[in-house]
Amino acid sequence: NTAWAFAKLGIRNDALMAGLASRTVQDDCLSSFQPEGVASMAYAYAKLGIRNDALMAGLARRMLKEGFLCRLKAREVANIAWAFAKLGIGQDV
Repeated sequence: NTAWAFAKLGIRNDALMAGLASRTVQDDCLSSFQPEGVASMAYAYAKLGIRNDALMAGLARRMLKEGFLCRLKAREVANIAWAFAKLGIGQDV
């Protein structure tokens, strides 16, 4: 995951991250995301301090699809919860 790699290295490239977010929420791309991908994407944006409401709303919708939440591992739940809290995202997204 490109976003995760940039976050892990601490490289903030706003144009790249905006492009990744835009592509991710287009053309039903999120429907192919597995739990690890959702957690990695949320973590990356929070780690870099980039709040993208459209992306986070898309990730939230993906998590609410039937059967998705029960497939999350504890670490993924923790990373997702941390990301939403770090970015100050609540029910408004």
